[in-house]
Formats: sequence, structure tokens, C-alpha cells
Amino acid sequence: MAEVTVKQLADVVGIPVDRLIMQLGEAGLSVKGEDQTISDKDKMELLAFLRGSHGKTGTIAKGEPKKITLRRKSVSELKQTTTMPGPGGRSGPRGTARTKKVNVEFRKKRTYAMRSDLVAEETERLKAIQAAEEEAAQAVAAAQEAAAKARALAETPAAEPIPAQAEAVPAEV
Repeated sequence: MAEVTVKQLADVVGIPVDRLIMQLGEAGLSVKGEDQTISDKDKMELLAFLRGSHGKTGTIAKGEPKKITLRRKSVSELKQTTTMPGPGGRSGPRGTARTKKVNVEFRKKRTYAMRSDLVAEETERLKAIQAAEEEAAQAVAAAQEAAAKARALAETPAAEPIPAQAEAVPAEV
């Protein structure tokens, strides 16, 4: 099914041709009529668009799960010996030993996360931390600069005040 017409694809998918043409247009593919052929690449673009429009994004839209959970079950047998009392009600050399097999079931569950997702989350976290550190460093530098200016202003000697000029008042005689 390398290249099929829009009508054939609509029949395979089981939707009306008009709806398929509308979805192809929304996906950004230019389709003019039901006799136009669609390649596998176009079908994959339509599938990615439809998955994205239905809420599945990221790696899930590509068909890759984020986590894989493995459940393993193993069964083994244990032998348990029990002694039955002999004659006279005592368990001694005359008592019989019976072995009983017991089935033991072990269940293991392991969840593996996709490495690319973990790396992406870690890089985002590191970028956020680095941005916060840069903001803090800029704030500290600004505070140090302001303190240095304040010290410089405090250390400069103040200009001597100009003595007020006395007014000459004529003395009355």
C-alpha cells in the first residue's frame, strides 16, 4: 500500500471521503479530490496530526512508550520434610519421614523509563537551576556595586560649608 487514492484510503479506514479530505487539509496536506494519490509519508503525517489532535503528544505520538514495565513470574519447588510419629506416639528412629513438595511463586516487577526522556528532563532541570544561579549572581553583583558606591560616598570628605557673609550694618552714632 505504498500509494493509494483518497477514496481507497477512506474505504480501508472506514470513514467518509469528505471527512478524510477535511482531515488531510487540517493536517496541512493539499488534497484536491478523491482520485488523488497519497504516499506513505503523507499517511504518517496525517497519523501524527490525528494523534496530536486527540491528546497524544511527544514520544507517544511517535509510537514509543515512555516506560516499559516487565512482570516476571517464576515458580520453584521446595521440599519440606516432616516426621510422623512412630508406634507409641513418639517420634524417634521408628517414625517415618515424609517429604512434601511446596510450589513457591516469585513475582518480580521492573519498570524501565526511556533514557531520552530522562535526559531531556534532566537538561531542563539543569537549565532552570543555571538560570536561577545567574539571576542570583546578578543580584549579588548589583548589591555589591551599590554597597561600593555607598562606601565611596561616605569616604569622600564633605565640602566645607561656606561661612555666611555678615551683613555690614552701619552703626548709629
